[in-house]
Amino acid sequence: KFQVVLLLHVLEHLSNPWEVIKIAKSHLQDDGLLVVGLPNVCNAKTRLAIFKGNFIYEDIGVMDETHLRFFTYNTAVELIEKTDLEIEDYFSPWRINPFKAIVEHSTIIHRFKHLMPNNPPRFFSRNLNDVVMLFKCKNKL
Repeated sequence: KFQVVLLLHVLEHLSNPWEVIKIAKSHLQDDGLLVVGLPNVCNAKTRLAIFKGNFIYEDIGVMDETHLRFFTYNTAVELIEKTDLEIEDYFSPWRINPFKAIVEHSTIIHRFKHLMPNNPPRFFSRNLNDVVMLFKCKNKL
């Protein structure tokens, strides 16, 4: 049994991520932690690309061509909770500013993107800001 199991950028490549989480949980100590890392398909940059009609698979990143499943913050939480885990903490190591993403996708005002701050304003949701989602989870008591 392990104190910590990491599932970092694995689950989106699987047809049945729920089963893999259950298997990972079986290898955890009672007080162990499962860390889940997933890309967020609803971040502002990807949303704007899709809005413009571009659902283009790439070699790496959120639109990686090997992804079988796509997650938002809400569906990631649902995945975790359906496997009887409790989210202890959340963190995003890669966040974008939705305003800056809009400017970058604009053919007219893209020249001004350097004026936009990289960090997003606090009032935007995790689904717009966070490109990568990290969940620190534990077994429900």
